[in-house]
Amino acid sequence: MTNNLVIGGGIAGIVTAIELLDGGQSVVLIDRDSRERFGGLALWAFGGMALVGTPEQKKYRIPDSPELALEDWIRFGELGPDDHWPRAWAECYVRDCRVWVYDWVKSLGMKFMPAVNWVERGSAIKGNSVARYHLLWGTGKELVMNLITRLMNHPNGDRLTVLHEHRAIGLIVRDGKVSGCDGVDEASGRSFVVEAENTIVATGGINGSVEQVRRHWPQHWPEAPARILNGAHPYASGEIHHSAAEHGVRLTHVQNMWNYAAGIPHPRGPGCSRPKGRPSAGRCRRLPRLHLLESPRCPDPRPPARPIAGLQGGEPPPRPTPQQPVLPTRQATLAHGADGEAGDLACGG
Repeated sequence: MTNNLVIGGGIAGIVTAIELLDGGQSVVLIDRDSRERFGGLALWAFGGMALVGTPEQKKYRIPDSPELALEDWIRFGELGPDDHWPRAWAECYVRDCRVWVYDWVKSLGMKFMPAVNWVERGSAIKGNSVARYHLLWGTGKELVMNLITRLMNHPNGDRLTVLHEHRAIGLIVRDGKVSGCDGVDEASGRSFVVEAENTIVATGGINGSVEQVRRHWPQHWPEAPARILNGAHPYASGEIHHSAAEHGVRLTHVQNMWNYAAGIPHPRGPGCSRPKGRPSAGRCRRLPRLHLLESPRCPDPRPPARPIAGLQGGEPPPRPTPQQPVLPTRQATLAHGADGEAGDLACGG
């Protein structure tokens, strides 16, 4: 028995564990990936963050404000008046990201590049009105390494247990309360159970499963491309979302995924060839899908996709009231080309 179980070894899970240790709590963190890949997709991320009201923006006289950012978010995210939780998150983020994100990252001793980039301006729907995209020196990997060092060298480190290569399969519920999870130690094949007073799910979205992306493709969008290149983390497959839904948690907006209408196969992925002495001449055969973490040494580790209970196709479930427990997924939109079509689609992380 532990005070807290954190499922997921990405930035969200690591930061959660650090803050729990700060409070003197015991923590078990389950990470399905190997010790070398600890940190999730952020290890390969560019390290960009949308931030509002920063010194960099003021230096370049970028007229931004939480009110303008919220206006852009609601419009570009196509949030309706009944989207209670997405709106609540948007309002919280634009209001507090300067302190909770920017100042916090700076307190870790990290720096942002001086330029502020203007990305995701939108096409059919107007996106960002001003430049907000801030890049970290050292990219996402530097942030991950910083956080891992703080976690593993924490003064309360004796209260921390990190279980790598452990796959959480389902949540344990007793008397209507989540009391931990069960799963498999994929290094040994043995099953395990972790019991905890509190369980935090930090497993990302469902984009790591191409099958889940197709299953929850919104019905009012053009048909999903025949070939999908997966740039999300392959372990973000929605397995714990499925378990949570089976126990009565109501998932909302699963069909709203951040997917890019462009992508290229990894040059060293399965089915790709690279002639010796001519690194720029390598060619890739057409593949049904390609995963970021796949390589000759790392085959696709994902379990077969399962439908998420309560959701079929791309239609959202009945609207939960604010009092009901909600496990939110990512709220975003799909960026289509000018003609609404795309040959390849890359699942974003």
